[in-house]
Amino acid sequence: MSNPKISVLMTVYNGERFIRESVASILGQTFSDFEFLIVDDGSTDKTVDIIKSFNDKRIVLINNTQNLGIIKSLNKAIELIKGEYCARMDSDDIAEPSRFEKEIAVLDKMPNVAAVTSHVALINDKGEDAGLWAEDMEAITNKEIYRLLPHRNCIANPAAMIRSSVFKKYKYNTGQKDSEDWDLWLAMASDNLGFYKIPETLVKYRIHDAGTTVKSNKGGILKRIARFKYVYLKTKISKFKLKGTDYKVLSSFITDFARCYFPFIYALAGKIYSTNPLGFIRQYSQIREQFSGRKPISHIFLFPFTHVGGAEKVHASILETVADKSPVALITNRSTSIPLPEFEKNAVVINVSQLLIWPFSKKWLTNKICAAIQNNKQLCLFSSNSKYYYELLAKASSGTKAIDLIHAFVHSYEDGPEKWSLPVIDKLTKRVVINKQTANDLEKFYARNNIPQKFTERIDCINNFIAHKEKIQKDTSGKLKVLYVGRGTAEKRVEIVSRVARILGEKKANIEFHFAGALANAIPKEDIPYCILHGEVRDEAILDKLYAESHILLITSSREGFPMVIMEAMMNGVVPISTNVGGISEHIKTGANGILLENINADAVVNELVAVLEHFISSRDKLNTISVNAYKYAVTTFDKKQFIEAYQNILGR
Repeated sequence: MSNPKISVLMTVYNGERFIRESVASILGQTFSDFEFLIVDDGSTDKTVDIIKSFNDKRIVLINNTQNLGIIKSLNKAIELIKGEYCARMDSDDIAEPSRFEKEIAVLDKMPNVAAVTSHVALINDKGEDAGLWAEDMEAITNKEIYRLLPHRNCIANPAAMIRSSVFKKYKYNTGQKDSEDWDLWLAMASDNLGFYKIPETLVKYRIHDAGTTVKSNKGGILKRIARFKYVYLKTKISKFKLKGTDYKVLSSFITDFARCYFPFIYALAGKIYSTNPLGFIRQYSQIREQFSGRKPISHIFLFPFTHVGGAEKVHASILETVADKSPVALITNRSTSIPLPEFEKNAVVINVSQLLIWPFSKKWLTNKICAAIQNNKQLCLFSSNSKYYYELLAKASSGTKAIDLIHAFVHSYEDGPEKWSLPVIDKLTKRVVINKQTANDLEKFYARNNIPQKFTERIDCINNFIAHKEKIQKDTSGKLKVLYVGRGTAEKRVEIVSRVARILGEKKANIEFHFAGALANAIPKEDIPYCILHGEVRDEAILDKLYAESHILLITSSREGFPMVIMEAMMNGVVPISTNVGGISEHIKTGANGILLENINADAVVNELVAVLEHFISSRDKLNTISVNAYKYAVTTFDKKQFIEAYQNILGR
């Protein structure tokens, strides 16, 4: 009998809680020519009984007479694999049905690729969405993987498939206590072997208290990473095999070691490195002059950035509502691109990022602001997305008029304004949200954290606005033009749009895809030929032209508040098609003024988008009707006058 194409390798110890679902996800693969090696590492619960209950001949159960641990169990099983390729799987994770089929296609087609993997979606112990793994989304191409891997792991073990010849050569480092997969990837990278990450989510990666990752992090993530790199480097040096990317591992180890065991020196070095002496002096002088008491200050705004972005456009518009007063806008981070001119048009703008680096200058700045508040009891504080703002409120006197704006909640595992604000919620006289969904999220957040009900009365919902435009008559006689506008960050999932572009491009469909934003590194290489990239568009006239010529806007985010780009698109008669996240469903109604996608999983979103776009390619009349409705809705709902009146009311006139 011929050997199977794949050997699937799993170890388990007392995994009765999740093993059934995990095994079933492997047995249910669309590609079925595999052996399934499961090493039970001395379980004392019902794990073995659950495995045996499947009665599938592809399962090869290997029972350890004593608990050997994950690494020794894996190395034991590696000797037994018969397949050309070996797929790893953990006993608490879930593989999508097409995982093997798609990974095999890559290895069969690309002989220079030693290991293929995919994106993973994080889930909790109940199987609920727990967000995205940032490093996984950050590194997609082989080049990006090589750049990030010496610093942080960016390849999910349960999503990986490796050539068996490579696996048997390297195996796992028994000197490691955990992160054995990262050690393997680094060893392969040092020999310049190729990686390929499929830009799709093919595995659900479970994060729970009993999981290996959570257990190993309990002693401190920094210490664990430093120890891991030490063991890796020690092994390489002892075999005189230090080469290639190992020197980057050595450099990152020195940094991690200093950060972990000499935090004061590390922090001091970081502050010195980040400090621009001339910038520091300039910011000090500007604050000293502005807060001398000689110039009136009606409002103090704290925003993180002034560069081009949806949130920044809203912040500039808020400044406009009190531009005739004497507002000061303090910018707490260094913007990465050209600032929006509306900021300096509507307020005195001072970047204070250099002053916030050093404790003494940060304290001095805080004292200056607090003194201004004491001297003017009518002064109003306002902020959005600035962590420093909540630190300032802790020092500000009670009774200060203090307002914040929350665009959207972050994932539960991320840091964000709702968490930063917890210690000073009683000092926030008003909280503004841009949609009812965020208001509901905030109320639930209060309940979870035992915040008194009376504070929910301070929450106000104010819709953002978009400048009114005359209705544009769309020409739908030629190619359908699809537009993506935004960043290439993980939660935006631009790779879904580019994948749809490739699928329809390969079908020679009568459609083209345009992308506006700094997205060259966010779009997989194989999708680029099917994408028209416009780069980061700072000129409003160019962006207006893109909207005017486009028929459909795609939003594929895993989380959102309510994006400005949707409002801009609708005001230009562009039909929005979006994942149903955040407050988007408050404004978009499927078939009326846009399309809400029913799915959130990346593969399902791709399939749904392909079907919807193919429908519109052949049904232009329906597209035109939705376009007209989208424009009418934008005109009546995203009204600038209502926006200005609402903010003038809470900011005080």
